[in-house]
Amino acid sequence: MHKLILPDVNSNDLYELCAGRRKNKDLRTRLSSAAATVEAATAQYEALAGTMELYRFSAPALPATAATGAEIAKLYDDVLVPRSSKARWAYDEIMLSAKYGRCPYCGHFPVATLDHYLPKKSHPLLAITVSNLLPSCGRCNYAKLDESPAEEGTQTLHPYFDDFDDATWLSATVILGAGVSLSYQVADVQEWPPIKIERVRHHFEIFQLGKLYATQAAEELSLIKHRLEKLFDQGGIAAIQAHLGEEAETRERAARNSWQTAMYRAIAESGDFISRGFEHIGT
Repeated sequence: MHKLILPDVNSNDLYELCAGRRKNKDLRTRLSSAAATVEAATAQYEALAGTMELYRFSAPALPATAATGAEIAKLYDDVLVPRSSKARWAYDEIMLSAKYGRCPYCGHFPVATLDHYLPKKSHPLLAITVSNLLPSCGRCNYAKLDESPAEEGTQTLHPYFDDFDDATWLSATVILGAGVSLSYQVADVQEWPPIKIERVRHHFEIFQLGKLYATQAAEELSLIKHRLEKLFDQGGIAAIQAHLGEEAETRERAARNSWQTAMYRAIAESGDFISRGFEHIGT
């Protein structure tokens, strides 16, 4: 997961802007009547996000004279998303918060859309709350769909509020057989409370990161095979081990829990792999 900086876009101002773009006067009036409730929902969301207790979120009731939740949710699709909209700049600003333009959930694919951390279907008051909108790739957005956490352990990692790079939790295992492959898993971190590991494992499962990372590692292995063969011819096992160790260190400095870091660490530490096991890559 990539940590993101929350975009400098005020949610209350954005709601007012989007509501004001509705052509129907009566709807604009009712959306205005809902503004205080939406503001309260945003305040509650951000307070809970600060301690990652978003599973406790409970939407405040809308006044009888206010717009419905469905009408508020439509502000996202009808006003915020369209490229011709006066509010589109906010959508683009949020998209630009993605580090290297990559999805913060998987850390791999380019961002293509915005994901509602708490789904707008079940939490319409948060449909255009900026801190609830995350740049995402299409794959991760589809994998998450309308999932809403029911308890602390089922909260996927939140790129704006979580930081899980204080320890190494992603590990890989080298599998040697007819060919060479890697499997990925979430490792235990002794200094972490159990709930923290539970959340990482839930995130890993929801976004199917093990399958994704194993696929990417297979391609990376095929790209480095020739280099490893040349190193072995020049300096044997020691040359390969030194090279792979340096590659692991370089990637870890950039991203402690990336699939690349875990891969290079695993193959550097695998005696079978560096002892000519790499020759079976692609076989």
